[in-house]
Amino acid sequence: MEMEWAEVRNEKKTSIAGSHEPSAFEIAAAIILLPLALPLIVFAFAVGLVTVATAPFRAFWNWLTGVEEKKKEAINKQYEQCTITVRETVTVQLKTNAGSILEKLIDKVTVQELPKRIGALEVMINQLQEKREKIIAKRHMLESLASNIKDMEEDISQLQKKLKENE
Repeated sequence: MEMEWAEVRNEKKTSIAGSHEPSAFEIAAAIILLPLALPLIVFAFAVGLVTVATAPFRAFWNWLTGVEEKKKEAINKQYEQCTITVRETVTVQLKTNAGSILEKLIDKVTVQELPKRIGALEVMINQLQEKREKIIAKRHMLESLASNIKDMEEDISQLQKKLKENE
């Protein structure tokens, strides 16, 4: 039994250590793809170099033709359209959801509360006008009484002079 375990252990060691020999398919694939991989790597490196080398020229060309400004204008235009649609959506939602409530509130204020308040103000104005008229009437009466008092004072002073003369 020990021998069997030793053989199993030796087989595991060889597979872990990488003593795996490549198959014919793997070798054929490596032979075909290796000549293609080197040109692909060179091409990718060349594209990277061209991109880096032409970056200043592209930046200058973009600046000259105003590509960045056109992009910004397009972005701003799209943003404005989005804000308009959001505003319209909110308005429609408010009208559909809260519109009836707002209309009821406006009706209640204009039909029920406002006439009551206007009536109360009219009553107050009428009361103030009546009080004003009473005050004016009392003022006239006081002015006439004041003139009567002046006349009486003059009469009294004349009577006093006559009494002094007769003495």
